Amino acid sequence: MARSGTDMVRSRIPPRLRDEIYARWAKKWWLRRWVRDDHLGVIEHFDAASGLADPEHLERFLPRLGINDDLPELIPPRLQWALGKGLRVWQYPCQFAPYLAHVAGRRVRSYLEIGVQYGGSFITTVEYLRNQGHHVERALAADVRSSGVVARYVKAHPFAEQVTLDSGSAEFRALARGQTWDLVLIDGDHSFDACLTDFETVHGYAETIAFHDIVDSLAADVRRVWELVRREHAKTYDFAEFTAQYPEVARERTYLGIGVATRR
Repeated sequence: MARSGTDMVRSRIPPRLRDEIYARWAKKWWLRRWVRDDHLGVIEHFDAASGLADPEHLERFLPRLGINDDLPELIPPRLQWALGKGLRVWQYPCQFAPYLAHVAGRRVRSYLEIGVQYGGSFITTVEYLRNQGHHVERALAADVRSSGVVARYVKAHPFAEQVTLDSGSAEFRALARGQTWDLVLIDGDHSFDACLTDFETVHGYAETIAFHDIVDSLAADVRRVWELVRREHAKTYDFAEFTAQYPEVARERTYLGIGVATRR
């Protein structure tokens, strides 16, 4: 297939320079269109976007939804313009984009996220799946604290729910085991026992289970749980990891990382 002149010019620009050009454009775009009080409004960007099945294109798109600013030093300079805006998604786009494209390769009608904080990853995941043609019938956000943004999202989307429960409680376990989930993301209490309990709660009740922070230097217990699951359940699941780092940030440490276990 012949490429357009624009594509040919873009292909000749070094990736690093291309990222810097995009970041400058995106910052101006945000200054023109950003409404500080309308955090949920950024999901409308999905309606105008195309080509998001391509992980590289999706990676460039995701910062438009906003990035968590709790630890700004972990975000590379070229993405700092998105800090504190929109959904405040606590993910690295270079990890989250290929992860989303990966899980969208299977049918996802039900989604459970354990540990949602502001709700950025939850809402982004659901909206991306819908953008890619998935008919999401149930999406459940679970955390010990309520998220105002998720509450607004739930109000506007009847298929979505938010519960304020400890994932280690009997009440949550009964709720989580009330059905089989197509996709579960575990991102709650990062201690070894709590993370392992979350896995054991949904093991056998989920087709795909994802773990957040599998290579994070500040979350060694999650890494231990992930390694245990890979070792002890090798015959049950196929595994994938999304752990790309930003070199300008990851010098002696690594951050975040997503591991995916999909039932065979």
